[in-house]
Amino acid sequence: MNKKELLLELRNLQIGSFELVDDEYLLIITICGCHYRISDEGQSCCETRWMTCDDNLDMFKGSIIKDIELFEDESVEDENGDCDDVKFLRIVTTLGDFRICMHNKHNGYYGGFYPCYEKSK
Repeated sequence: MNKKELLLELRNLQIGSFELVDDEYLLIITICGCHYRISDEGQSCCETRWMTCDDNLDMFKGSIIKDIELFEDESVEDENGDCDDVKFLRIVTTLGDFRICMHNKHNGYYGGFYPCYEKSK
């Protein structure tokens, strides 16, 4: 994901809603009706990928995006050698900020993330 391009697209746009869809992607809908989808498209083989958010995204309706940050990965290895990697996406708005966690559970070989965004409409 090219953060600079995404931020240029979204900065100072008023947001109609944020929605985490099926734990697969973050959907951002602006009040003008544009849809932006942020997801992890790094699926290689036998890893499992999903996204979570502990924040109430409804609280950010009507806000304006000011910044988007990607934080470094965290990785935890269990006793079997399986790894759970996490990358954090922080979105800063005029009503505060929230974090989306991108997860990748793998066997130690298929680590990493490939965050992407696409615009529709």
